[in-house]
Order: sequence, then structure tokens, then C-alpha cells
Amino acid sequence: MHPSVGEQFRAALLGMAIGECWSALAAGLAVQEPRSPWLIQPLPFRFAPAISLPTLPHTDRVLAGVEGLVHQRAIVPESWHGLVSLPAGTDPATVALYTVPLALFLHEDERKAVQQIQNLLSHNSHPLEAIETASFLALMVSRGLRGRLHLPTLIANLLADGASRSMPIGDRIIPLLQTLQSLLKSRADLQTAIKLLTENQPFTTFGLALYCWLSTPNEFQISVGRGMYGDRTATSSAPIIGILSGIYNGVAGIPVRDRIAISRIHTGSTSPDERVGFNLEEKVLREADRLWSGWCGVYEPGSVAHATFSRDAVAAPQVIRPR
Repeated sequence: MHPSVGEQFRAALLGMAIGECWSALAAGLAVQEPRSPWLIQPLPFRFAPAISLPTLPHTDRVLAGVEGLVHQRAIVPESWHGLVSLPAGTDPATVALYTVPLALFLHEDERKAVQQIQNLLSHNSHPLEAIETASFLALMVSRGLRGRLHLPTLIANLLADGASRSMPIGDRIIPLLQTLQSLLKSRADLQTAIKLLTENQPFTTFGLALYCWLSTPNEFQISVGRGMYGDRTATSSAPIIGILSGIYNGVAGIPVRDRIAISRIHTGSTSPDERVGFNLEEKVLREADRLWSGWCGVYEPGSVAHATFSRDAVAAPQVIRPR
């Protein structure tokens, strides 16, 4: 059954936050718990009382973008300057990641979403590689939210759209799609994929994220873990995989133990939300619900900010019974 749009909004942002937490752990930024081999046990702090991270820059920037959309109800390039005006040489995948709130909000019309993101990045003088990467990620997000990600024919359809110019798929993205098609068809291992995708600069990080998700689309944990293993220096791979996997599988596809883990995470933020006790999961879900309510046309989406989030009860069949 296809997840609801509201659930997909939640799953996308939740998957992004979990992916970045994994990346922070791999980089040794997590504290209060001894590290263990992260490839075997991606989150060794799963059952720790709490974990502290100094910062989650990707998640913070994306949630700031959500906040701007909720308050403004419009796409104003000047107001997004601080979110996408990044230093020269920033990985195109990182730039694309920060445009995800726009892709979610405008998903009903993929052409409009792509055009708005292109205008935003052009306004901030981003290179063509970043614009093409962000445009393609917006296209994937839009089709995922509308249930149009038919994976067996996805790349072939995208290549056909690019060849016919029926969709604005960048010329530099086409070779990446052809490489991914070859890797997936031959069921290439991760090392082979890394070798071939590394040759496809400057889309190495984004290509690796797409490969890890498309090769194991129904396995959130495996997809994110493979993305981190493929390039430990790229902090945007795992969040992008988390977004795509979340949209495709919904919240139910995110392992419960990972949700429990990030519910015990507090970042180094000193914002009012952190001071009143919002943990990372609650903060992400709150912003996802506010973005979804704004998309639905709720007059005051800010009223969702004080909602009390309930945790899902997950158990094997026949375990939960009347008392």
C-alpha cells in the first residue's frame, strides 16, 4: 500500500536525520558511548540513555528551510540565501540536499518544482553541476510522493525523458544514469560501483547515494550503511539515501530501533526548542507535520508545533491482546 503524503513527509525528514546521525557516528562525533565497528553496528548508542552530537548541519539547514516555507507561504530567493549560499567547491549533493523542503512542498507539479529550484540556485550563482543535481533530486522526490517510482523501469524511463527533452534532466546527469543502469543490471558489488562512480565527477556522492538506494530500495538500514561505507568523507550521501528510502517505504520502513535511538539524541543547539526538551525525533516530526499542514492549506500551520507526538506500538502478530 502506498504511504500517505503526510507519512512520506515525515519519513523523508526522519530518514534524512537518521542518515546524518549515522554519518556523525562514522566521523567520530558522537559522545557518551564507546565506539564499536560502525559497519556491523551502525548505532552503538541505540540503547544508551542519551547521546549528544555537537551539531547536525544538514538537518538544521533543511529544517530552517521548512520553517521559512511555513511562515512565508512563498518561494522568495532572497530569504533562502543563507541556506544555499555555500562556499565554492561545495559538493553538489550537499547543495541539492538543502533544497529538499522545496521539492516536498512543490511535489504535485514536478516541472514547477524543478524550475523553482533552478531559479533559486541560479539566483545564488551555484554551478551547473549543483543545479542539475538538485533538479534531479527534486524530480525523484516528486515522483516518489506521487507513487511514480516504478523501480524496474525507472532509469530507462528517465533516460527516455532526457533523450526526448520531455523533462529537464541535465545533460551531465545522463552519463550517471547510464552508469547506474549498467551497475544495477549486472548486480555489481559495492566496490565496483564505487570505482565506476568515482570516475563520474562531480556526481560521485550523489551517484553513490542513488546506487545504494536503488540496489536495496526496501532496506533502509542496508542502504544507508552501504552509502556510508562507500564514502566516509561525504556527509550528504546517507541523508539523501534516507530521504529517498523514507519516501519510498514510509515511516514503517524505518527500523524502530533507529527511531528509538534518535529520540535519545540532543544536539548542541541552544534554541528554545532544545531548551524545552524536544529531542531530535520530535523536532523533525514536528517540522514535517508543519510542512505537510502548510501544503494542505491549513491557515495556521504553526499550531501543529505544540502537538504531542505518540510513538507507534510495533509488535509481532498476536502479541498485543486485550487484557
